[in-house]
Formats: sequence, structure tokens, C-alpha cells
Amino acid sequence: MHTPVVLACAVLTLAAGACGESVVDDPPAPPCTAPAAAREALETRCDGLDNDCDGLTDLLLARGPNACVVPGALGACAVGFAGCLGGQRLCLVPAPIAEATNLIDDDCDGTTDAANPGRAGPVRARILVPEYQAEESKEMLAGVYDLFETAGIPFDAPPLDDPAKLFADWQTALKQLDAYSLAYVPGWLEPAALPLDLLQPLLAWVAKGGVLVVTKPLGNGAGADAEYRAQFPMLRTLVGATQATKTMVATRVAINGNAAAARDWNTVEERDQLATNDPVRRPIEAYLYTPDSQTTTTVFGQALAGSQTLGPTYLRHGIGKGAVYALGLDPLDWLDPRCYVNCFDPGRDLLVSFLRAALREAGAGHSAVEHTVPGPESTVILLTHDIDAPDSHNAGSAWGEAGAIQLAKMQKAAGVVGTYFVTTDYYIGYYNPGLVPQLCALGMCPVAGHSVQHLAMAELPKGTCLETRANYTLQAATVCGEVRVNLEILKPLLPAGQAVRAWRSPYLSVHPDLFQMLVASGIRYDTSYAIGDVRTNFPLSLKRSPWVAKQMRGPDVWTFPIVQEDGLGDELDIKKRTELQKGNLQTFLNLWENALRGNLGNGAWNTLLVHPSYGIGTKPSNVKVKIDATDKFIRLAQKLDVRFEAMEPAGDFWRGRASARLAAQWDPATGYAGTIAVGADAAPRYSIEFSDHIKSFTCEGGGPTSIREGRVTFAQPLVAGKTYAFVARP
Repeated sequence: MHTPVVLACAVLTLAAGACGESVVDDPPAPPCTAPAAAREALETRCDGLDNDCDGLTDLLLARGPNACVVPGALGACAVGFAGCLGGQRLCLVPAPIAEATNLIDDDCDGTTDAANPGRAGPVRARILVPEYQAEESKEMLAGVYDLFETAGIPFDAPPLDDPAKLFADWQTALKQLDAYSLAYVPGWLEPAALPLDLLQPLLAWVAKGGVLVVTKPLGNGAGADAEYRAQFPMLRTLVGATQATKTMVATRVAINGNAAAARDWNTVEERDQLATNDPVRRPIEAYLYTPDSQTTTTVFGQALAGSQTLGPTYLRHGIGKGAVYALGLDPLDWLDPRCYVNCFDPGRDLLVSFLRAALREAGAGHSAVEHTVPGPESTVILLTHDIDAPDSHNAGSAWGEAGAIQLAKMQKAAGVVGTYFVTTDYYIGYYNPGLVPQLCALGMCPVAGHSVQHLAMAELPKGTCLETRANYTLQAATVCGEVRVNLEILKPLLPAGQAVRAWRSPYLSVHPDLFQMLVASGIRYDTSYAIGDVRTNFPLSLKRSPWVAKQMRGPDVWTFPIVQEDGLGDELDIKKRTELQKGNLQTFLNLWENALRGNLGNGAWNTLLVHPSYGIGTKPSNVKVKIDATDKFIRLAQKLDVRFEAMEPAGDFWRGRASARLAAQWDPATGYAGTIAVGADAAPRYSIEFSDHIKSFTCEGGGPTSIREGRVTFAQPLVAGKTYAFVARP
């Protein structure tokens, strides 16, 4: 039973100070730690001081005076942006990779677009699963398959539902790798899984130009006899190491950026990779390798315990024209996020950019993947807004028009669209039935659901799922009631032909039965998680992803994790929340920008949550501060390679992308040729990203396309159940 007092404190701005928080009008900016002589308009120093007085220390934004040049380097390897690592200001630039036709000197030899025939053949990956992973690692393997889907890499893999087939698949696939350019062994690899009759064809495939990525290759064990080592020489022959040592104290990995597959790890967060903050309570298994001095083995990642270097954990072993990568610490195992929201946490996305670069290396510079954006841009911003307070619903003398209307007018003037998540609280009575039609008139519909009373859903009983407004008892709230009645109220307010298909739970509090209820109510898209919950900036399919709690998996819902938000602190305890306000405005803007620029580099998305209400502990004037902050962020993003999307078309894009299957071949004489096989769902605005700039693209029956550099986007939805053939010429 929820009392009116609890309900009042759940509403963000019902009465400032009513929930025990202090109220400060226009609080001062955070204290600036830098002496006057060291202060800068934009931080450029790595001195442990907040030089630009934004409340953040040694955060160097990737623009302006932080652009840098590496002396003596050429091409793409010469120019980047500086970051603070270990207290040092370093110029972070990509590693060389084989040349593509893209107006960039990719291999850093001083010549742009030097003729490079590349490696003729398939642009495709094979996931190789040792038979011993069949039962105990099904969840891990589901995560790997989901990762390849997110990366848009064409791939084949054994089925997860028949463990008996894994042994035969492992034996057969290792001898049939010529149909692939990239191979990936997830989990861990035991020496006994690669006897000589399997190791030799694998080595021959790599020598011809294949790239193999192996997660946690193990050693032969302490005290293993010479006969065993001779029978299973995997570590030295394949990995290029003489010893593998297990450790459980590693907390992070320091990247030096000198391997082609790691070329896109060019931010501080990607070079200083966090695995766990507490190796005692949350240990991570990692392996340290001793590189074989007799091989062409490069160390590109060192495992650390705090600030102490433990030893090499990421290796690249060149074999003939190809390479073997050994990852002694699996990013899919990582436990701790860098933040809950408002930071750049690449998390599991590190493997997305790594594998995409490895695929390009495997094609000797040439690759084709499904683009992560429904257009030619490099990243997407979803502008999302919770309308869950009196001042966001209603006009008032202290703040002017309803906060939602002020925000929507600003967005319309900026030429962007937001998605508005609306509470319909008719119990306390701040719900305004006239708000949704106003939002629709401003082009901000369809709106999305956000419950009736803005309660923490995880704390409520399920209910009967027969609740309607006519029979719902608000004082005895249920999850079903909060969902069903909220949607019942919103649906008649939308224009004909529109439906409510998106949802966010208050406080990001998720009930185990929530997503099943949402599907039953016609909801297909959600944003009830933050990056700190799932450690990815990409949308997730709850139907296939293992990165949410088991009881949440299975429903056909896509969820978009929140990356940037207008508050810091505890989502459930509003007394601990710090609102975006005048004094900390620059702190929020710089945190948002840093995350945005990080995702520009890896193709991941940015879901921004701003409440158009003045919030906890502030005065009514703060509504305009939040809208101004959103406007500034939009104007910044519009100068970058960013696309703005609303929730429902964005969800339709990901659903269609997941339905389609890309296959491609590279031929030095003719370029790329391949097919797109569309499954049960149509694929709107389907987009392909080639490493080469494309001059012409033909696809019979696919309709018109647009080309920008290496990105090709279909203007019309690709039809469900149809296969399209294409040719792309650089």
C-alpha cells in the first residue's frame, strides 16, 4: 500500500523541500582547484587540477587545443587527440592497418590510397566453439553471438541448442576456414583442444591471411611433461608465448595501441580498460603471457592490479600474412561499470570495435559490415524526456509554459525530435490531458508510457493484468495497473494510426514480469536501463541478450540504455540526487560531450534523459536551465557527425537490422558483391558500412540508396522474406 506522502515524494517537483531535501536557488559552481595562473577555457593539462573549473579533473575533451600530432609519424598514425593516462598527457592515435580506398593513409607509410588489392574472398567470420564449452558456457556463448549481431559482422556459428553437435562442428570447422577471413574462439582455449591434426590446418589458414582471435588461451600447466607439450604445442606455435600464468587480482588493462585490431581504441577509457574495482569480492580471471622472443609477437595490453603492472595479457602474433590475437582477459567477463550514467564507459562495446577492425585486417584492408546507424552518420542521439512532475505537465507563473512544451518548442526550432514518456497521475492530480495533443502538434508524437503514479515498479505486486481505469485502485498499485492504465489513458490522445509502443519505468526500476506485460500491451521498445546496468551503449534485444537478469530475458523488446542524464546520484533515493542546475551546468555538458565523442568513435548510441521539470532541491527557474543545457548539447552535436532519432523509428531500425543477414565478398578487380537476406521483419533504412569509399552501388529491387564515403543507406524498407543481391564498387 502506498500512502499519499510516499507518492508526493516520488514526484520530482510536487513541492520543493517537501521530501526533506535542501533547496538552493542558483547554487555556486563547484570549487575550482586550479590556481589562477593554471586556469584554462578548455582543460589541456594532466596535472591533477580542474583547470577549466568544470568540476572535473584532467578530462581533456577531444577538440580544439587537445588536437595533437605525433612527431615523426605519418598518415592516420600522426594525428589524434590528447588524453590523460597515468598522469601523463599522451597523443592517442590509431595503429596502422592495411590500406583501403578512403582518402586516408591507413598504413601510415606517407602515401594515401596506395594500390592495395587486399585479400580476395569472403568478408565473413566464424565463431569456433570447443566442445567442452557446450553446457557450462551457453550463456557466455549467447553473449558472443549477440556481440557479433551488434557489430554487424557477417558470421556463422554452431547452434546453441544441441551440445552434441559442438564436437563435430569444432573438428570440421577448423579444417574448413577458407570460407572465412576472421575466426573467433570465445571463453577459453585448452591446449588439448588443438592436437596437431587440427592445429596445422589452422596455422596454414592464418599464414594465408586469416585473423584468429582467441580468448584466454591456456598454458600446458605447471609440471606438464615434455610429451604433452610436444603433442599440444598450441601456446608457443599459435599464440607466440612460452608461458601462460593465471591471476585473479587484475583490475584493468592498459593498452598501448600498437595492434591493427585495437586501432579504434583511442580514448582514455579505451586505453585504460576497467575490469573490476574490487578483485577480492568480484575477482576476474586473467592470464599473463610471456612472449616468445623467437616469434613476431607484439604486446598491446598489460594487465594491472591498481597501478601495479602484472604483465602482458593482450598479444598479437604475426604468422605469414595473417595474425593471431590472444586476449588473456575477456571483456565479456567485466563486472564493474565506470559510472551508472554520465560518463563514457565503452564496456563490452570494446569488443565490437575490436572485432570490426580485426575483420578489416583479415581482408587486408577491405571489409563490409552492417552499419549501426540508419544513415551515413557515425552515431545517434535519442532525446528522451520523462514528463512526471507538475511543472512538466502544466503552466505556472514561476516557470511559464509547461516544461514539456518549452522543451518541445526548442527542439522543433532546432529541427530535432524528442520522445516524451508521460505519466498520467490523476490521483495527486497534476496530469494534464491537454499536454499530449500539444506535443503532437509540435511534431513530438507518438509519446511513450511512463506509468500512472511514478512508483518504483520492482517494489509493486504484479497484479491481475485485468486492471482498467474503471477498476484500478490507485492506493493498491500494481505493475499491471501502472502499465495498462497509463497506456489506456494515452492511446486515445494520439492521432489516428499512431500507437504507444515505447516505455520507461520510473527510477529505472524493473519488475521481473514487466517486459512480458509490456509485450502483451503492444510495447516493443524500452529504455529502463542505464549503461551501468548493462555495460553497453548499444541497444539490446531482450530476446537474445544475456546482459540483463535472467527473469527479464525472452520478451521481444529492444531496450536503449541511458548514457547521459540530467541528474547524478541514486535513481531510487531522490534525496541523494544532484540535479543539473546553473552551478554545475558545465559539468554536465562536458560529461555528456565526452560520452558523445567516445561513441562517435565506436558507432554506439547516446540515449539522453532530460526531465523538463526543475527537479529536486532547486527552484522553478531551473526548468529553463535544463532546457538551455539540452539546447547547447543539441547545437554541439549538430556540428558533429551525429544523427537524431525518435525512439520508435530507432527501434524499428534495430529490429529490421537484426532480421537481415549480410553476406559479402571482395574481389580486387570488381570490388564488393554480396546479398542481404531479410527475415521475418522488414528492414527500414538498412545501412552497410564498407572500409572503402564507394563510387557506385547497385541492388536490384532494393530501391534508391544514398552513398556517403563508405556508407550506403537504403531509402525504402527492405521487404521481409526477400533476398537482395548487390554490387559495390570503390
